[in-house]
Amino acid sequence: MNISILTPPSPRGPGMIMSPALDIAYLVALLKKEHTLKLYDLRLHCLKRDDYYKKMDIDLDVYADKNRCLNHFKDTDMTLDAYSQKILEVVSFEDTDAIVLSISVCQQLALQYLLPALCLAQKIKKDYPRKKTILTGNCPQKHAGVIINAFPFIDAIIFEGNEDALLDYIKNSHSNVPIPGIDYRNDNTVISCREKRHTDINDLPAPDFSLYDLGAYRVNDKLVLPYEISRGCIKNCFFCYYIHRNSIQYKRVEKVIADLRHMIDTSGTYLFHFVDAEINFSSDYISRMTPAFKEKLPEIKWSALAIPNMSKSDIINLKEAGCVQLRWGVEYVSKTMLRRIKKDTTPESIVESIQNAHMLGINNYVTCITGLPGETEKDIYETKAFIQKHAHAIDSLMECPYGEFELGQFSLKELDQDNRARQGGNRLRQYYGICTRLGIKDKDIITFLTEG
Repeated sequence: MNISILTPPSPRGPGMIMSPALDIAYLVALLKKEHTLKLYDLRLHCLKRDDYYKKMDIDLDVYADKNRCLNHFKDTDMTLDAYSQKILEVVSFEDTDAIVLSISVCQQLALQYLLPALCLAQKIKKDYPRKKTILTGNCPQKHAGVIINAFPFIDAIIFEGNEDALLDYIKNSHSNVPIPGIDYRNDNTVISCREKRHTDINDLPAPDFSLYDLGAYRVNDKLVLPYEISRGCIKNCFFCYYIHRNSIQYKRVEKVIADLRHMIDTSGTYLFHFVDAEINFSSDYISRMTPAFKEKLPEIKWSALAIPNMSKSDIINLKEAGCVQLRWGVEYVSKTMLRRIKKDTTPESIVESIQNAHMLGINNYVTCITGLPGETEKDIYETKAFIQKHAHAIDSLMECPYGEFELGQFSLKELDQDNRARQGGNRLRQYYGICTRLGIKDKDIITFLTEG
């Protein structure tokens, strides 16, 4: 088949950094041996924050209006239709059998990508009714069913990160056979599969970024690539919408080494940001991984997410293996809120982790949440007091108002009955003032990794 992969443009939103998408790199690696591929990276201009779309008289912020977009699918909004037409003028689907649109950011489903992807898919199906339109991303299975039933211009949706499900769909889409990991449409009938698909990440090929213009992703003349060592999370924080919670699988150390070496050799970079939910999912794994990094990949530098309850010995091992930044999911420094959100950390473990990393020369990037249900002024005060006292050890801080991703409690309100209210998403940021006063910046991962 001739397959076009498209990363839709979108309004600015959380998780948008100058990095090519890992899920796309997996798809390319899986498909390229048997199929002809093209990549239309329409997201790049959003990441670069240039005026490409402005010059086309396209206001991408319109795609942030959920109600307007949903109404557009029922009764054509002329502005949205014109925007989709202009965006698609730079691509060519004449020789294409299927168009795959990515709706993931940082390995998670993003409404900021879903809405423009749906708008473009609707336009594609109108102009090319015989071509398959496929959404791919870390969409929960429940929501995948809602989406494909609601939007008849979507032929298939891959859910829960099952990249390899696309191969089965290409081979079996005309047989009406349920395919684990994907819902698809055949003769106006939606074929769903209740059986869970287990994608063993050890069986995935090394990510292939060859279809990207990697030169365009260079910052300070350096390139940073994403990679995952594990998939899943050992925690169950109630506010999190990560779909792989309460379970975790991780790659063999030998595979991690081989994949990273392949990426270094094919891209020329030695800088990586790991997208794992937490790098400290297992002390035993750290003790096996880090010596291999030191021996086989002595040149690499990397950043990773971490839970702030890490032992000093684990931090030392990570440092010696090339870790230069840890992105700590602090959320709150309030015993009450940490207990409420089931974070499994304490104010003491947070302070100890960050102080140890600072003393060892690791850059500390702290994330905090505001606006969660039950939050009080006392909880905010205790977190501010932590910032004040330990400002010397906090290199960057990002505040995430609850609901900012628009998926804290995901619901397409007009399409399903899951109407649990989000609280606090529009609250004013609580920590901007104190961070400004203390000189703590919100410096993104890529900027940090490429400045040195």
